[in-house]
Amino acid sequence: MKLLYYNPPALFFERRVAQLAFSQPPQLPQQVLGLQVAYPLRFRANPERARMVWATLLPEIASQLASLDVFDARGYGLITGIGVYRYLFRQGAPLTLDGVAEGSAEHLVCLDGVRNPKHAIRTLAVSGLDARWISFSADRWNGKVGVEELGIFDPGTQSLWTAQATYAKRPPLHPLSALALYRARASARKILGSIRIPAARSEKAGEKVQDAARDAGT
Repeated sequence: MKLLYYNPPALFFERRVAQLAFSQPPQLPQQVLGLQVAYPLRFRANPERARMVWATLLPEIASQLASLDVFDARGYGLITGIGVYRYLFRQGAPLTLDGVAEGSAEHLVCLDGVRNPKHAIRTLAVSGLDARWISFSADRWNGKVGVEELGIFDPGTQSLWTAQATYAKRPPLHPLSALALYRARASARKILGSIRIPAARSEKAGEKVQDAARDAGT
């Protein structure tokens, strides 16, 4: 009678190979709401978050909004999460990237538990479109938090994208925490730095705004 040889390391290896084979990791870069993003974990639609964000908008902003979509992905390491938001505004809506960036920074400063906040906003272009980059860091609940956020505006379709990568170090903090946070910030910046808009941007965005404008007029 032939005995079966039980080999735990080999069994673990076979299971791991099977997990990797069937997990179907996303192709990089991923296409997320019209953006190309290099991120190893899959983005998924989050309509509940979209509703929550819409509910917190000022009335004068919400009234100019035709639609809002949110996709997000799980974090890894000190990266706690990443989200991509696409706002489609009605034609003629008064919108400035500087105002959006300042408003976003003010929102971060006012979060519960935030102390000693620091932020910087810089102007750049992404795929030929005007953009703003926000870097934010603060103490929060005896730990450290940071946010890197990229806002891009396409006046042709009245589309505003914001991509946000967050990272955090929970207490207790130790001498190596500063190095860990530096690496987390570098990872967040690398993720947002990979974002591009394909040359052939979707025309559906513009059509969606026009449809919403027609519906509002009926």
